[in-house]
Amino acid sequence: MKMDFTNLPTTYAELLAWFPPRRLHDDAAYGRTMEVIDRMAVMTLNDDQEEYLELLSDMVEGYAEKVTPPMPQPSARDMLKYLMEEHDLNGGDLAGILKINRAFAYRLLNGQRRLTADHIKALAEYFGVSADLFLGTSGAGKKRAVVAA
Repeated sequence: MKMDFTNLPTTYAELLAWFPPRRLHDDAAYGRTMEVIDRMAVMTLNDDQEEYLELLSDMVEGYAEKVTPPMPQPSARDMLKYLMEEHDLNGGDLAGILKINRAFAYRLLNGQRRLTADHIKALAEYFGVSADLFLGTSGAGKKRAVVAA
């Protein structure tokens, strides 16, 4: 269905009649709705048109959340390796931060040992991040599966 955007309706009621919002059940409906959103997003809109565009955007967001699998959460070890890389640190540096020997630090990085509460506290302080990154809890306080280094 080819839609005419040259004479876009100006009132909310007209917009609802022009392209009635329906629950998105499949990719085809999603695609049609995205076409309308994409076209309207680059136009100068009045308040009714903005509100209608927001409605369509909310519908698309809800559909995407239902059909998109959740992103896997990185493990504590993955987070530690990422932070170390960003700060140009190696296993020897990690040993110094945690006040442990180098061999133990490398075992932590290889997944042979787990972070202790003291390690997590020291890492959070050193990197200036929440201990949640290493505990497997979200910032909202919800408990996720505990992940060990």
